[in-house]
Amino acid sequence: MIYGVGYHILPRFSGTPLAYPKIGTLQFYLANIGLVGLVCFRPIHPVAEIFAGLVVISVGLFIFNIWMSMIPPKPEPE
Repeated sequence: MIYGVGYHILPRFSGTPLAYPKIGTLQFYLANIGLVGLVCFRPIHPVAEIFAGLVVISVGLFIFNIWMSMIPPKPEPE
């Protein structure tokens, strides 16, 4: 839910669209697969680390996508 709110609200603050919508979709699936994997394989430590890595990668993709979306567009020369 936090990712969805971030993708909806933060680009609007700068008045720019989301920079990479496909990265947003990839990030959504990685985060959810990672969270479900952490819940299912928590007792098995090495497997849980793999799913935790997916969550970390998804957070990095979210930060990258929001960062690129918040950069104001360059003014066009007249």
